[in-house]
Amino acid sequence: MKILNSLSVPFYEFFCDPNLLGEIIPLVKNLKYRHDPNEAEFSSHYFYYEPLINWFDDCLEEVRKLYYNDNIKLSVVNCWATKTNFLKKLHVHTHQQSLVGGILYLDTFTSGETIFYHSNPWQDYTTKNVVNLASKAKVMETQLVTKILPEKGKLILYPPQLRHGTLQNKEKNTRYSIAFDAYFSGKITENSHWPYVEIKTTSLKELANKDVNS
Repeated sequence: MKILNSLSVPFYEFFCDPNLLGEIIPLVKNLKYRHDPNEAEFSSHYFYYEPLINWFDDCLEEVRKLYYNDNIKLSVVNCWATKTNFLKKLHVHTHQQSLVGGILYLDTFTSGETIFYHSNPWQDYTTKNVVNLASKAKVMETQLVTKILPEKGKLILYPPQLRHGTLQNKEKNTRYSIAFDAYFSGKITENSHWPYVEIKTTSLKELANKDVNS
């Protein structure tokens, strides 16, 4: 039997300017992190560096043009740094409060891949509890999986409802990355003459400016 991998979920890849990356890395390494003895550690406060957020916004706009109307704007609403020490990993999770997820790798590693899981359509009946056709082990064995190795300066944008985490960091060096969530503001309508719902999202940029001025 030959397997034909006929469909894929598109992710989008960008590379950060080395000068901007050089400004970011010392800031990230000097952040305070919430200690976790078993897993990767997260920065104790949101991470905001305006030139970086501006670049994220530019990348989001490229993706926005592919899928959404011009009355919709994507903005970074949360951003944090992750620190992964030797033999640590990040548990599998989703970002349901986000429309687009982003990960910027600050180091190149040969381990500690980010791993994404997608339900296999062959098992929709089972995974939606309509008819039990397979054991949980069989579902786990046949789900669709993508692995992405950390590469310094690489940013990936992905659908955040996909289950994802990381494998163990098997290198002695600490791995650093920056992650963010993006959501939308704008009018939800197909026709400008019809009634519409308008959503206003508070961007991270607005939140940071408010914190500075308060």
